[in-house]
Amino acid sequence: DVRIQSSVFLHIDSVHKVREAYKMGITEFCLDVSMSRNGPELERIREFRSTRPDIRIKLLANHGCYQYCFYAPRHEDWLSLLELGKKIGKEKTPDALVWHLNYNCLFKPSDIADEIRRPFIRPEDVEFYEKHHLADYIKIAYRTDATPVLKKRMQAYFDRAYEGDLLDIAPSNLGRKSFAVWNKSFPAGFLKKLSYCGLRCDTCAYCSKVAARVVVAKSVSRRLR
Repeated sequence: DVRIQSSVFLHIDSVHKVREAYKMGITEFCLDVSMSRNGPELERIREFRSTRPDIRIKLLANHGCYQYCFYAPRHEDWLSLLELGKKIGKEKTPDALVWHLNYNCLFKPSDIADEIRRPFIRPEDVEFYEKHHLADYIKIAYRTDATPVLKKRMQAYFDRAYEGDLLDIAPSNLGRKSFAVWNKSFPAGFLKKLSYCGLRCDTCAYCSKVAARVVVAKSVSRRLR
């Protein structure tokens, strides 16, 4: 039998979408990146698959998108279509589209807390998904990156721990930063808090407080190593 898997780019972000995809024969789901911080919906998916043992759930650990970026789905479509066009047509990509092809992010952060709101999964938090049976696999992105970079990321997730700049293993789509996000300084219960906060960012300062604790200058991060 051939198992059919949904790509993260299908943006399956609810039990309703899982149900409909399952009707079409999909049994392995790489859920939308926002689901990494949606505990209630992951629980509903867990309940749905409790009587469907063939379903497997995968979460992407280190995607670079931001939590509220409205352009992400269209951005990903452009990337796929442009790469396909290059291979089939063997033509020069129009200059107006090169910017998109280079995966330049359009998100405009309003404050440093946006970096904390990104739906990354820290190596230390993998156990949370296992313990609560919310996911079967954790996927590590960007397979075209250099081998030493991939090795560092994989080792961190195998070790379930990383002492260094979180941006080394979960980089932002906005590119290199002037600061570091010190992974070991995150408070206990960080993932649980954000998974059940309801994303009430306008009235909550939790991510700002975490940012004040974990975001440090590059020079400071080098001394912490």
